[in-house]
Amino acid sequence: MEFKKKAVYAALFYLLVSSWGLFPQNTASVYFSECADGAFDMAGFAGILSGVETSELTYTERQGLLMILEEEKLLRDISLSLGNKWGMRIFSEIAKNEETHIELMRVFMQRYEYPDPFSGYEAGKFKNPDMQGLYNDLIVRGSRSAEDALATGAFIEELDIYDLRALIKQTAKGDLKILYLNLEKGSRIHLCALSRELKTRGRLYKPVYIDENLYDKIISDRKEKKGLIANYWYWFGRD
Repeated sequence: MEFKKKAVYAALFYLLVSSWGLFPQNTASVYFSECADGAFDMAGFAGILSGVETSELTYTERQGLLMILEEEKLLRDISLSLGNKWGMRIFSEIAKNEETHIELMRVFMQRYEYPDPFSGYEAGKFKNPDMQGLYNDLIVRGSRSAEDALATGAFIEELDIYDLRALIKQTAKGDLKILYLNLEKGSRIHLCALSRELKTRGRLYKPVYIDENLYDKIISDRKEKKGLIANYWYWFGRD
């Protein structure tokens, strides 16, 4: 009886810590664990924002916010499509994370009482014709082979990092910076994971938008710290 109790407790403990992301369950989680110190938990974001002063966003800031929201949708939709085509778990994991990123942005937009402009838009459909064209082109590129799919995923994450870092520099709003910093952190983890998976298949990813020095830091052995970034003055790659 005592042995059975211990076995049950051990099983429950395993299920609990597995839900925290401490024990890898599949190839995708193995690579995420090499890039980040634990699961990337978005809980508590509203609480962090509550401690930061609000001020009306400028037209340019609002346009940047909408661009990133559609870009996060692009990341999710392409990950879903390529994951379905190639059966690679890493894409389904990224798609789930991107859905969390979209929800994070919705929390931010509710703070300013902005409506969700993409509510009701099905997967693969975009308001911006340039974003629609990019989606169509990348789906074709990622459909050539599993390696091309991974390189395509890395390309989009890199583009997201590039755009987010540019927008962080353009705003003085602390809450907007915190939003973008956390989205960028998620994309760094994804880029690291995709690059490592691609490398195991004998192919190296070459960055297109960000410089080699920043890319090397992203894919280095130094893991991203667990949890949200709460300080708007944080800047990855400075230290």
